[in-house]
Amino acid sequence: PRVELVAGFAQARVPLVKGFMVGRSVWSGPSRAWLRGELNDAGFKAAAAANFRCLVEGWQASRRMVAPVQEEVLS
Repeated sequence: PRVELVAGFAQARVPLVKGFMVGRSVWSGPSRAWLRGELNDAGFKAAAAANFRCLVEGWQASRRMVAPVQEEVLS
C-alpha cells in the first residue's frame, strides 16, 4: 500500500539510496476500477498519475526529514 511505502521511505537513510521503484502500488487500484468499467482510459491515467505523484511527494518529504547516516568504510 502507498501509505506503507511512504512511511518506509524515511527508513532509507543510507546516502547510497537515491530513489524508489514501484509498480503495483501505482496501477493496481486504477486497473481494477478500469476493468470493472468504473474508470475510462483518461480516468485510469489520472488515477495512476495521482498515485505516482503521491509516492514522489512522499519520497521528497522523507528526504527533507532524514539526516543522512554516515556510510561505513570497508577496509
